[in-house]
Amino acid sequence: METSERTTTTRYAGRHRIVDHTAPSLPGYDVVEPIGEGGTGTVWSAVAPDGSTVAIKVVPAVDADDALVELAVLGRIRDPHLVRLHEATTLPSGDVALVLDHLAGGTVGTVVRTRGHLAPGELVTLLSPVSSTVARLHGLGVVHGDLSPDNVLLDLDGRPFVADLGVARIAGADPAGLRGTEGFVAPEVLAGAVPSAASDVHSLGALAWFCLTGEAPGPAVVRGRLAEHVDGLPDELVETVELALRTRPEERPDADALAVAIFESAPPEPVVLARGSDEVGLLTRRIRAAARPAVVGAGVVGATPHRIAVVARTLLPWVAVAAVVTVVVLGALAWTGSRDDARATTTAGTTAATTPRAPGPDGPGASPDARRSRGGADPRSLVDAPQRDPTALVQALADARSVAWSAGVAARLVEVDAPRSPALARDTEVLAAVQRARQRYVGLAFTVRDAEVVARRGVIVTIRTRIDTGAHVVRGPAGEVARPPAAGAPVLLDVVHTDSGWRVHDVREA
Repeated sequence: METSERTTTTRYAGRHRIVDHTAPSLPGYDVVEPIGEGGTGTVWSAVAPDGSTVAIKVVPAVDADDALVELAVLGRIRDPHLVRLHEATTLPSGDVALVLDHLAGGTVGTVVRTRGHLAPGELVTLLSPVSSTVARLHGLGVVHGDLSPDNVLLDLDGRPFVADLGVARIAGADPAGLRGTEGFVAPEVLAGAVPSAASDVHSLGALAWFCLTGEAPGPAVVRGRLAEHVDGLPDELVETVELALRTRPEERPDADALAVAIFESAPPEPVVLARGSDEVGLLTRRIRAAARPAVVGAGVVGATPHRIAVVARTLLPWVAVAAVVTVVVLGALAWTGSRDDARATTTAGTTAATTPRAPGPDGPGASPDARRSRGGADPRSLVDAPQRDPTALVQALADARSVAWSAGVAARLVEVDAPRSPALARDTEVLAAVQRARQRYVGLAFTVRDAEVVARRGVIVTIRTRIDTGAHVVRGPAGEVARPPAAGAPVLLDVVHTDSGWRVHDVREA
């Protein structure tokens, strides 16, 4: 990819220099027009070889390190509310070009500036998932550093996506003068402190204030109470926003708790988008398709995991969320899908009498890193693993899966599932529902009983396997629930060899 002539005009956004570009040239891509300038580069809309619309962000060489941060984060995590990276190219000039999702709904800043402010229910629809995504970044040790109205993008259905990770920093790294966007920076960062997860939470609170009032919040000593600026706000929402804006970082909630508090503060409402000066009467998908699955007992009949996750997120009260998550997780946890096993669970209020022993360093559930430290090669890295020892390969994938579920960090699913695969999309949705229900899995381990290769279709190898789930504890707001061991039903595991090794592409009934 090359860029043609560039002007020498430069200006600054935060600490990042913006260099004006003429249209970039990338074989196979038809560049259409410039669509904006973010904290780390000029952004153009383009048509990809497959006909889809993408965004191409050209980051100047002087900020190439920031592009590498964005690459590292976007290559590690697949989150339903994080802008997706398609490919990246280093240009001969040293500039870096990132091909990203194009979000045609504009930015939260555009919507608010056009309409004046958002309704409380719209704020819930926007900011609760954004806060959850930020919590996942924090779980990776990544601080965004510039959460602001123009760094939250929208699709045409009103769904929010966190963007501009080029200004992010890895926890413990030199902040190098990072200041973010004026009006949305935590007071301790303005005073010279290192940006942190708590400063991101302050920015989320400032974003909420902006959405509700149309203006960034001023300093605490002069801005007054949120209820003084907007009439009729729910008390819970006012308290949540002001808690996030506390001057002392230790008094703010973490991002995950903020997501839950925002969700519980008001009923979600569809988001009315804006384009230029015209409002677009499109609604979010929060009620579509997922709104009417038939609920039978503790299960959900006729709903895909994606739909169940949407129901759990937007429609059901939190008591019902726990029941839905129990069914979904037990059905998907060990790639078994046994509905009888899913229903064989204690009630959410039962306290476990004993806690099962956590898996030892050599047993099921031991991390792949632990296995490698004992001198054995990770089967996922062996090109001929399915032929050499399919049981060892599936066990390594199952071990990585238990680590992801036990940690409750969706980013760790990249150690199990292939990028942009059906398995990753499904697992991310289900684990997100678990996180929103504030549940954790303690002592979770899987044991592969048998595995054999039964088919090869192009790059996909199909393994028939049975995976048992060991006894473990589900820990949540209502206490601890002991789960007995469960034998796994046969499943077909489609695996594919990626740049990172063997990963799961999909799971099907045997």
